[in-house]
Amino acid sequence: MRTKKEKVLEVIMPLIIALFYPIACMFIKTIRFYDVAIFFNETLNQMITVMALFISFTMAYLSILITSSSSNVSKLKSQYSDKVTLKGNPVTLFQILLCSITYILIIEIGYLCLIFLQKFILYVTPNCILNIFIGINAAIFIHILLTVLLIIKNTYFSFWNPEEPSE
Repeated sequence: MRTKKEKVLEVIMPLIIALFYPIACMFIKTIRFYDVAIFFNETLNQMITVMALFISFTMAYLSILITSSSSNVSKLKSQYSDKVTLKGNPVTLFQILLCSITYILIIEIGYLCLIFLQKFILYVTPNCILNIFIGINAAIFIHILLTVLLIIKNTYFSFWNPEEPSE
């Protein structure tokens, strides 16, 4: 389904960022004064908007794929993957694409719920924990962003037919 490089890009890179930010906050003194709680609150407000847009985009993407009756989608439904199986049974390219989109939709909705939870606990949490939350949020957001980009790339290459002459 995904190459080793894609898995590293989707998982390892966000984890490095999640670990780097809180550690950097301990050792690097800022030039400007800022309140971590205010920064965290403003970041959460922006993330709510961004995640609502991402969820809308992903749901539209999923709806279009499910309801489409184009010949390209029919090809995806009839072509089996030679790399992916589910309990020994072959899986179509359409099912792989559908699972990828559903996965990211679940992650996006879960992350939005986490953001709302963080909005409630913001004012009872010490600044050092808020810095850890900022790192975790950055990691989850980067994971979502990279996964969405990879899904778009995979969708593009699923529909791209190299045998057709280009104009």
